[in-house]
Amino acid sequence: MQMPNFSHRLLPSGGEPSEFNNLDLYSAIIGKIEDIHALHDIVRSQFEHESGVVISPETNLNLLNQIQNHLADLETVAEWLVNNFHIQPIADEIDEPIATDLETMPEVTH
Repeated sequence: MQMPNFSHRLLPSGGEPSEFNNLDLYSAIIGKIEDIHALHDIVRSQFEHESGVVISPETNLNLLNQIQNHLADLETVAEWLVNNFHIQPIADEIDEPIATDLETMPEVTH
C-alpha cells in the first residue's frame, strides 16, 4: 500500500517537499490556526450577550467538524515533520541559542 502524500498541506502553493523551508512550515501552521480561529469566532458569536446570532445545530456541527479537520491537518504536518526532517533539540540541550525569528532561523534539513 502506498502512503498518502500530504505535501499539499505543507506546501499549499505547490512545490516539492525537497524545497520545503521554514516559511513553508510557518505558512502551513499559521494558515490552519487562522482558519480555526475564524471558525471558533463564528461558533462563539452565538453565545455573546445580545448578539442576535442564531446558528442551527446542523451548522454548529459542521463548524466543529471543520475545526476537527484543521486540527487533523496540523497533526499530519507534525507527524510528517518528525518522520522526514531532523528536528533540533530544545535550547537547553544544545550549546548555541536557537533563533526566534524566521530571518535568522536555520533551515530545516533532511
